[in-house]
Amino acid sequence: MNKLTPLPGYALIRLEGHFQDTGSIIIPEKYKSKRGYIGVIEAIKHKDDRKHDLKQGHRVAVMALGGTPLPGTDLHRFPIEHVLAILPDAAAVSTIESDNPRCRFCGDAKGSGQNVMLTPGPKGRLYCPRCSMDQYGIKVDPFEMPPMSDELEAALSG
Repeated sequence: MNKLTPLPGYALIRLEGHFQDTGSIIIPEKYKSKRGYIGVIEAIKHKDDRKHDLKQGHRVAVMALGGTPLPGTDLHRFPIEHVLAILPDAAAVSTIESDNPRCRFCGDAKGSGQNVMLTPGPKGRLYCPRCSMDQYGIKVDPFEMPPMSDELEAALSG
């Protein structure tokens, strides 16, 4: 393969796989081909008037919608502005789990509104803005909702 050189202001990045084998869990080959948003800079060309800390060999996080795959290679072309961070080589990157309670009563797994985050109503009780049920499955009007007594909350969460 010929050595590719990006245009000024772009970087060629080899993205890591989104899914990887972890111990006893073996990922099928067809899923390993899905690219993630972490990669290594293979080539970079700065614009004349700007200098960045980015260099060839840096492991970086890039924007999800920024790259263009280069046909015949496993490289993607990204504008330098779409590089979000330089990562240490040993940094483990994972998604953030939220502790916010979510609705268990509306939406199916295929729909776009499943597990909506519960929001506090005017009187402080949590409810789902999509199905108007509180965290215990009681249908409520969010604007008429009285605060839940401590005894009832203890009995329902029980």
